[in-house]
Amino acid sequence: MSTSNPSVYPESDQDRPGGSRVHLALSQLDIDIAHPLRGPHITKALRHVGAAPLVDFVDGMIKANQDLWDKMINNQFCLQMATGKAGINNFKWYMVQDMLYLKNYVYFKLGYYAKADWDTISSEASARIGKDVGYVGGQIKTCTDPPLSVPPQVVNSAVAVTHVQAYCDYLISSTIIEDWFSLHVLMLPCLIGYDTIATKYLNNPITDKDSIYYKLWIQANVGGSSPARYREFLDKYAAAYGSPVAHEKWQKLFRKSCEMEIGFWELCLTNKI
Repeated sequence: MSTSNPSVYPESDQDRPGGSRVHLALSQLDIDIAHPLRGPHITKALRHVGAAPLVDFVDGMIKANQDLWDKMINNQFCLQMATGKAGINNFKWYMVQDMLYLKNYVYFKLGYYAKADWDTISSEASARIGKDVGYVGGQIKTCTDPPLSVPPQVVNSAVAVTHVQAYCDYLISSTIIEDWFSLHVLMLPCLIGYDTIATKYLNNPITDKDSIYYKLWIQANVGGSSPARYREFLDKYAAAYGSPVAHEKWQKLFRKSCEMEIGFWELCLTNKI
């Protein structure tokens, strides 16, 4: 697992293009839903489970599902972006479909807040949801502004293809039936996976740093120290609340999300604006 380069972007959303997934990781890391009954800030949450033995939950989940994880991390479209050989119209298609994913992520976050108590909702839900809505606007601007310059009418009338809509429906429906920690697990391939892919190509000799893909996707999705902090958070809670039954369920959620991400990347090879 590669480590992120914190010098690429500061630990904030400033200057990151559009709706890069690291936006979501930063937002999720700071979210106050960190306890099954009440949602203190993450620092309080970590103190709450501080006595629990730390387990290598995230790496363990990855190793147990290495087949799918490797397929996701080494997908052909991201390799094409890194080498500057991705089709520009394929990339435009991806960016528009990812904008639709980000829209649906807002609904996911609304469902996520349904697991919180009122104090948590009233103190920070409005600001957090507002940020997520803003990421959608940022992605739309990235799509319509140069160098992509997708016509606004094309972006505004876009409809999620079957697989992307199924992915979004899976995330949103999970907020109804899954507990708060399981929702973290099913988001791992998105929140950790994008950073892993981007970091893999950040300073790779094969990477074309003059391509638009480098600025708009690779640099944008390197998460600095946030992935490591997010891992620590999940490792501690898995140690505190894990059980054989829970781990079996988490494995299934993790694999399903990896499959969804893989399917999304595969579609980018053949679909164009």
